[in-house]
Amino acid sequence: MVCTTRILSGLKEAGIQLDAVVGSERDPDERYETGDLDPVPHLAVLTRGEEGGRFSVDSSSWRDFDAAPVPGPVVDSYGCGDTFAAGLAFGLATHDDPLRAIELAARCGAGVLTRRGPYEGQLSAEQLSTEN
Repeated sequence: MVCTTRILSGLKEAGIQLDAVVGSERDPDERYETGDLDPVPHLAVLTRGEEGGRFSVDSSSWRDFDAAPVPGPVVDSYGCGDTFAAGLAFGLATHDDPLRAIELAARCGAGVLTRRGPYEGQLSAEQLSTEN
């Protein structure tokens, strides 16, 4: 189960083991630090837009990750975060490897930047299966 850090208070109440928690480090409503949830999620990911982001696996030290290259001119950023989160969930289910899931999620978010709105720039099934 992958959840947004935006609902951190509800997640604290639930007390369930999450596969991942994901949010934007730039959004004060989505901040997260190791220990904010018990049990600690297996993966925590905080994005920083064009600067990539950071992640922690099983409470390990935070590590940075790079943003994916944008596959065209930037048109609109609406939906990039939600698409990143969806890509992360898909990547974890498909690869069971946090770093590969983050790389896929970053490609998904970058793709949305090239179109207007959250749907037009979504990666195709073929693009999702292509390794970068």
